[in-house]
Amino acid sequence: MGFVHRLWWRFVTVNGYLTEEDPEYRRLYLINVMLLFTLMVTVTFTQVHLFWTGITALMALNLIGFVATLSATVYLRVSHNLERVATFLNAIAFGGLATYLVFRQDSNQVYLWAAAYFPFAFFLKGRRVGGYFAGAFYVLVVAGATVNFTLIDPVPTTTLIRTLLNISTSLLAVCGMLYYYEATRADAIQRLSRASDELFTLSTTDALTGLYNRRYFDDVLPVMLARAQRDGELLCMLIIDADYFKAYNDYYGHPQGDQALKTIANVMTDALKRSSDLAFRLGGEEFGALYTVKEPDQAKTLAEHIRTDLERQAVPSPKSSLGKLTVSIGLRLFDGSVETSELSAWDLVSEADQALYRAKSQGRNRVVVYRPE
Repeated sequence: MGFVHRLWWRFVTVNGYLTEEDPEYRRLYLINVMLLFTLMVTVTFTQVHLFWTGITALMALNLIGFVATLSATVYLRVSHNLERVATFLNAIAFGGLATYLVFRQDSNQVYLWAAAYFPFAFFLKGRRVGGYFAGAFYVLVVAGATVNFTLIDPVPTTTLIRTLLNISTSLLAVCGMLYYYEATRADAIQRLSRASDELFTLSTTDALTGLYNRRYFDDVLPVMLARAQRDGELLCMLIIDADYFKAYNDYYGHPQGDQALKTIANVMTDALKRSSDLAFRLGGEEFGALYTVKEPDQAKTLAEHIRTDLERQAVPSPKSSLGKLTVSIGLRLFDGSVETSELSAWDLVSEADQALYRAKSQGRNRVVVYRPE
């Protein structure tokens, strides 16, 4: 990527604030193009009216527009508030063109500029709000033309009617086509957004239990580890395995086994209530969980809550010494220290697995916290 290309990309995307996959990417791109275009137009016409036409009012109007647009350009880069900048640009377009209509009713060119507002309205404010602004501007243009051709520069009645019909019909056609286009675009984006959400759910969710799947666990674990280290949080990883589950399946059959897995998933979901808490089915009868705590003791407390709550469900299990379904849990706590930060995510998974195996070897139905040998 050359220097000019890179500079342009940084300007129109606000230093990569949005990627091309984001539904608002094109809107951000075009808003920045419009900001740049408005800056160029206002600074050019400021000089034209200052040094050539001598129309002080229009010079002042363009100068104000330039300063306001420059401020909005800077504000967008500081706040990333796309909607507020869109509202500002719409106000500039509406107010600027409305003022131009008032000053230049004596020029037929004013109606060409009037037509330019409608794309601004629909693109910046969408189908509904943009439609209101477009309608208001349409009424303003037709009313201005009526005043101009009846009071300021009177014309014969037939000419007046023909002129008003031409202006109103052509502007209405432009407005209608833009409304239809914006409606089609908005519906397409909405359908794409729904499809994207559905694909994300399908790709990250276990169909049987409704928990996140192993693929999502692999994706999110490194991210959560990095966040925990950055924010100084204690990240807890649980590896959970149903005890004697093969024997359970052999005795009751797979349909009943599926119900048992759903019960475990429900217990985990009830225990992991915060939006930041994540529960996974890693495969077969193995589950996982990622959550943060403030104190190390809280990590085991939640794991014990999952274990005892499942025990209270009293799901019959013939092989278990208690006669009911239980789980063994391995717990690995990541505290962001130098020792743990040098480990990879998969080292931590391996260590949580080691804690799980110790829980199994010590008699099952227990929580074991990983400690180095």
